[in-house]
Amino acid sequence: MPFGLLKYGISNDYPFEKEADLPLPTELKRQYDVVIIGGGGHGVATAYYLAKYHGITNVAVLEKGYLGGGNTARNTAVIRSNYLTPEGVKFYSESVKLYENLSNEFDFNIMYSQRGQLTLAHTDATVRAFRQRAEVNKHFGGRTELINRQAVGELVPSLNLDPAGLPILAGLWHLDGATARHDAVAWGYAKGATQRGVELHQLTEQHGVDLPFAFNRKEAKTHGEGGNIVGAPLAGDVVVIDDVMTAGTAIRESMAILNESGARGAGVVIGLDRCERGDGQRSAVQQVEQDWGLAVVSVVSLHDIIDWVERNPEMAQHREALERYRERYGVA
Repeated sequence: MPFGLLKYGISNDYPFEKEADLPLPTELKRQYDVVIIGGGGHGVATAYYLAKYHGITNVAVLEKGYLGGGNTARNTAVIRSNYLTPEGVKFYSESVKLYENLSNEFDFNIMYSQRGQLTLAHTDATVRAFRQRAEVNKHFGGRTELINRQAVGELVPSLNLDPAGLPILAGLWHLDGATARHDAVAWGYAKGATQRGVELHQLTEQHGVDLPFAFNRKEAKTHGEGGNIVGAPLAGDVVVIDDVMTAGTAIRESMAILNESGARGAGVVIGLDRCERGDGQRSAVQQVEQDWGLAVVSVVSLHDIIDWVERNPEMAQHREALERYRERYGVA
């Protein structure tokens, strides 16, 4: 619990009704430096850190429903770092450390509780996998260990060690495992962001914009909806959205899928244009535009990033590497 909230535990004077955690809604402005789509955990965290660490506060977070009401409201609320890959262990260990102090940072109780996580093994194969995971975790500083059946019983005395003919053989005990109220995490980030000038706009779907969407999961799913395409049927004019364009392969694959479905590509929006060469002297973007007759719009390009680095002395150490990358792979 945030230290600043402890005093209200023995007082009737709690300021919640007087000072709302989030400001009242405002009208959308005509222009923002950054627009973030989605008011879930990722969206409001991005807004918060843009404001806190980079001073970028002319930001609008647009949420079609309510704050934290999408995937954030439906996750398991488990915080852990007992992953298998070295990169995963190091990345999520930093995340666990971040969560430990969020309540005090926000002055908002996210109900963080570090109580450990126990995952059970019912087969020899799972025991072997847990042993490997525990060793990787230990090597990179994680507090994870493989415990035997007896230790599992001592740790959780009420646990049935022989459920439905599937005896528990061992357990992966992750001491750093924790839980938090996922909606409270979103509210805490939103509170911190709006206090710094960020605008949060909820119920934006009520403005009359309702467009179907689908995504390509790359590998076919054999259960649930099944297939590669999940979401609305592909029909009519379709805008293809991707995070980055390197050689344009993903876009060409998407266009082939649209053609097979009888839909038409209406344009392409990408987060980052790496400005890499396609065939000959054309860039990958130019190749897609000319071969498919589509307009390609990028949020940012490699040229933009290099220009920004040149204008910011604190980023100067990255300029040479970016220039080498553009010289080796890019177009002018």
